[in-house]
Amino acid sequence: MAQTTSRQNSEARFVDSFFKISTNILLIAFLQGCVTFSNLDPKARFDESSAESVIVMGVRPRYRVAIGPGEIRPDGNVKTGQIAALNVYPENGYIVGKVPSAEGANEYHVQLILPEGIGGFVPAYAPCGDQQVASFFAPRGKVVYVGDLDFTSSGAKMAISYSQNYPAAQSFMAKYYPGLASRIEHQPLQGRRIVHVDCAPRSVTIPVYIPSRH
Repeated sequence: MAQTTSRQNSEARFVDSFFKISTNILLIAFLQGCVTFSNLDPKARFDESSAESVIVMGVRPRYRVAIGPGEIRPDGNVKTGQIAALNVYPENGYIVGKVPSAEGANEYHVQLILPEGIGGFVPAYAPCGDQQVASFFAPRGKVVYVGDLDFTSSGAKMAISYSQNYPAAQSFMAKYYPGLASRIEHQPLQGRRIVHVDCAPRSVTIPVYIPSRH
């Protein structure tokens, strides 16, 4: 496994690898749903009384990332959910997305990495076996920076370096999300092992939700 190295103004946390799981990404459209496929509008308002949370995550290079919910088991490992809450590219180095809050035994983590986006025969990487994932909480009504992800592809594996650079995230928010910049808090990610995910090659279905028109 690759060694973790620190960047300037950053404290590296841990490194792990995701495995290529499919070259065929299947898309299914539904009439309603809650998956978000774009970053939060910089002009959007976010109430502190909201049952949702805004997460801020650094991502390099510009790969599409699916972030989904999971359940923390008594042993500290994570049982992943089936549907992502966010499926987006970073903009200006960061993903900024609004998700339902997750606290206590509920959390979020990276479910899928899609270097070439979604649709058709494209590479996709996901954790499996006892791989470690970046797990974090999303407290209700909060704007939280959860950390940075750096990806390095090596064929069938995708090495991921997880680190923290809170000052850089604060500067980013001040420039691109000035209305939320003063509310950003540091919610460090944690390394948790994923369970109940087979490493055998498989096709991945990514639901594409289209809001119904009334």
